[in-house]
Amino acid sequence: MAAVRLCNSLLPSLSVVRKVGWTRDAFSFQGAFKTGFSHTAAMSTSHITKAASDDVAGQIPLANKRCLSCETNDIKGLTEEAAKSLLSQTPEWEILDLDGKLQLQRSWKSKNFLKGLEFFQRIGEVAELEGHHPDLHLVGWNKVTVNIYTHSIGGLSENDFILAAKINALDCKELLRKGAPKQSAVST
Repeated sequence: MAAVRLCNSLLPSLSVVRKVGWTRDAFSFQGAFKTGFSHTAAMSTSHITKAASDDVAGQIPLANKRCLSCETNDIKGLTEEAAKSLLSQTPEWEILDLDGKLQLQRSWKSKNFLKGLEFFQRIGEVAELEGHHPDLHLVGWNKVTVNIYTHSIGGLSENDFILAAKINALDCKELLRKGAPKQSAVST
């Protein structure tokens, strides 16, 4: 067990972690939080070794990864073939070529206009946590469309697929219509 110091700004994101459905093993807190600016909690580190060994084999699900900062210039664009191989981990998303930029896109139908806005709020929480922001569109009163691409490179990166997988993991059944048409075609 390692002692980890958490600042107040991280605490709201823990509720997002639970909503998105990541395993609790990654945040196994023991003991009570102290009051004040800093909080100390014991955190299990067993997941770190496992995650590192799984990543070498490419076994970590995209929803369990974190987006890299686009400000570091470490972001590499994906080839069309590499993007198509990651698409299997993001069901119902499709790859589109919009204005010469490869993008991920998925559409839903919300139960009503306000539920569509609430869905955007939940997506926004995940996007802020990851530091990677999609383009959100609410057309008419209930058609929700999300486009994701890495703006800094003008195309797709692994970050886009990570964010799409995390959006897929959101529990939003009460916001979306049942039986909405599923998109599975790949168009480029």
